[in-house]
Amino acid sequence: MSAGAGSVSNDRQAPPVLEPPGTTLLRGDLIGRYIVLGLLGKGGMGVVYSAYDPELDLKVALKLLRVVNRRKGEDVDAKRMRLLREAKAIARLSHPSVVVVYDVGTYEDQVFIAMELIDGLTIPRWIETKKPKWREVLRVFIAAGEGIAAAHAADLIHRDLKPENVMVTRDEKVRVMDFGLARQIDRITEDGPFNTNDPDADGPTMPGVRPAESRLTHEGNVVGTPAYMPPEQYLGVTDERSDQFSFCVALYEMIYGQHPFEAKTAFGLTGNVQAGRIHDAPARTKVPVWLRKIILRGLRPRPEDRYTSMTELLDALRKDPSVLRKRWLLASAIFVAAGALAFGFQRAADSKRAFCAAGPERLAGAWELGGGTKGGEGPRHAALRKAFLATGKPYAPDAVRGVTKLLDEYATKWVGLYRDSCEATHVRGEQSTELLDLRMTCLNDRLGGLRALSDVFSTATNEVVEHAVDAAHALTPLDGCSDVKQLKSLIPPPDPTVKARVEQLRRELAQIKAVHDSGRYVAALEKLKPVADEARELKYRPLEAEALVPMGRANAELGHYQEAEQALDEGLRAILASHHDDLLAEFSAWQIWVVGIQGRYSEAEHWMRFADSVIERSGGYKSLMYSWILNNMGGIYYLEHHFAQSFEYQERAREIKETVLGPDDPDYAASLGNVALALNKIGQSQRALALMDRGLSIQRRALGDSHPRYADNLNNRGEILLALGKTEDALQAYRDAGRIWKREFGESSALVAYALTGEGIVLTKSGNARTAVPILERALRIRKQSDPDVGRLAETRFALASALTESGASSERAIGLARQSLDAYRQMDASEDHLSEVVSWLAQHDRKALDGSVVHRTTVTQ
Repeated sequence: MSAGAGSVSNDRQAPPVLEPPGTTLLRGDLIGRYIVLGLLGKGGMGVVYSAYDPELDLKVALKLLRVVNRRKGEDVDAKRMRLLREAKAIARLSHPSVVVVYDVGTYEDQVFIAMELIDGLTIPRWIETKKPKWREVLRVFIAAGEGIAAAHAADLIHRDLKPENVMVTRDEKVRVMDFGLARQIDRITEDGPFNTNDPDADGPTMPGVRPAESRLTHEGNVVGTPAYMPPEQYLGVTDERSDQFSFCVALYEMIYGQHPFEAKTAFGLTGNVQAGRIHDAPARTKVPVWLRKIILRGLRPRPEDRYTSMTELLDALRKDPSVLRKRWLLASAIFVAAGALAFGFQRAADSKRAFCAAGPERLAGAWELGGGTKGGEGPRHAALRKAFLATGKPYAPDAVRGVTKLLDEYATKWVGLYRDSCEATHVRGEQSTELLDLRMTCLNDRLGGLRALSDVFSTATNEVVEHAVDAAHALTPLDGCSDVKQLKSLIPPPDPTVKARVEQLRRELAQIKAVHDSGRYVAALEKLKPVADEARELKYRPLEAEALVPMGRANAELGHYQEAEQALDEGLRAILASHHDDLLAEFSAWQIWVVGIQGRYSEAEHWMRFADSVIERSGGYKSLMYSWILNNMGGIYYLEHHFAQSFEYQERAREIKETVLGPDDPDYAASLGNVALALNKIGQSQRALALMDRGLSIQRRALGDSHPRYADNLNNRGEILLALGKTEDALQAYRDAGRIWKREFGESSALVAYALTGEGIVLTKSGNARTAVPILERALRIRKQSDPDVGRLAETRFALASALTESGASSERAIGLARQSLDAYRQMDASEDHLSEVVSWLAQHDRKALDGSVVHRTTVTQ
């Protein structure tokens, strides 16, 4: 077998390519994630290895580009960055006739490019082996030219086009290699002994010319292979027409069996090229005159005398006069048949397009595109509206409107991707059936999630309506169904004996996700446990990971942090064991929160670094999941009283959400609120108020002003207003938030205690301590019964102590409450602001406070 990679063909008959001593990487060495398998070839621009990519589970060609050469005074770092930047530009080029570049990066002092490993032959070896007719050679070159034209359209110029840089695969497909790399190199010098089998060397040996002479390169900006270079390239000036010249040199050589500018020396070659002296065609050639005329125009010394573009040259090459003449002679005889045949082809194409337009039908039973039938709602839309409004929630109409919009957008995008994926294979022919199957499987999974959520919405409870917009947002993104790298991940398929059961359990997980995202965490957790148990029994690790990470999340939502941590730890092991890398980001987000909320802040920072590595590996720095990773870390820094860091992380999360979701999304509004809280703590309360009001405006439009999420930010607005000294406005904000929470969750909800505590603090500061005392007493009872957080309990105790003292009530009870607050703050390592406020108060109101030991003790039990 022979293989090609970028600029390599590894033919059995070729002698081994040797590297200088001490520089060859050994089998098993790592370059990034790639495992070196062996040396394929080397040349002036670099060394090529065969390697294994564990992420894509395939062999690749790995090219290391030389950054350092013998020229002194070279800015190596600048050159490395330039090579890396330009290699990434090449990686974005996608065309069937251009070798696929999977990845680029750096390795020590070099830039590496991971490319498609091609099973085929270079054009010279293909011609030597197959002995094709001129028409077949022309076909191959036209295919190669189409790849070059595509690159020109992307502003990339090859600048080293030659027969060795084009390969023909075993299934007769054509690949242009080393595209754009020649133009990335400042200068290539003859640093070592010449190797006639060097895959990166500068062209084949010309008759009568010594190899080293034909491959010499020049100082300055001149790069390329002299045997194929146009005159302007010697001056360091190139454009698309330069590639056209090299293309015609290569075509001439391969189709006639001789070089057009044949010479015995490099100097003679240059002279012939610049003068346009082209040899006569060989005697008894079968290459037609019309083809020779086209090639000769492409070989003219002045760029302006050639074709204006590669596309124009290819159009000319496709117009074989003999074929056109035969078509004209046959036209009258077969006119009717041709018309019928054309009609048949059109019918076939239309049939395929119709087949690919079946997306809306596939949606049936999940959601109706555009609202459903004309003149009314579809059954799913109607069921959702009826169920939501039946709850009687004042914000139900807003929820119907918001959820319907999100599901309509999701369904429309799903249909578009379904059509595009189908047509890419069946109409445009640019995608393999294997990739089509992967994309369709992905889309079917996403459709299952949409159907499951629609089912939950059709029987909505109060809890579901409250979380409906969040649940619609949590639908698994569709973008992954176009991500080839993700689709070809290394997740092993289940054993055939358990495949059917695994598929059934995955459908159950989609339904459970819909239940969880709708706020029914207890129900979701109850359903997850048996799925995880069965996944363990089936010994299918990917399914274990898919059940355990949501189990960790559900436990975290319920405040069961130890159970959450246990599930996440087991889930991580299953993720790593099964290569289920797409779950790592979600795992990271919840792991950060679970360890941080328990006060283990340094561990949360450790997992944030882990999350950054996960995102760097996937390239998901602009993903919604990364915004939640940042959001959770910002929340942990807030709890740690590191407010500047909290602001930094929350601001980065806000920026991503604004890009991904838009400025009118309620999730974006939540981030505005988080940024505002952090700003308030670092003394920028006026700016914080502006952001909070902007977030409330978005929530009011999207969720309604009766939604519990709206109450969250109303309560936080009260805290900012209090910091600004606007006590009347702060009091109103706390009362409005409390009224919504009481209606939604009852008088004894832990959330209600937030609003009551804020209200009591404002009243005390406003000189209405007597009014504040019963309100704070109520808040204290709720927090002792419903809120296990010692910090919040300490806050309410100290607020009540202050109110009691200001109202002239029992100072002994007030001092006891304050001491309890101080003990709690010290145990939880609270901020200096909290500690100093309580210590100052005790020093003023408790004579025994002068004895530090007394202050440390809790003397009154509440």
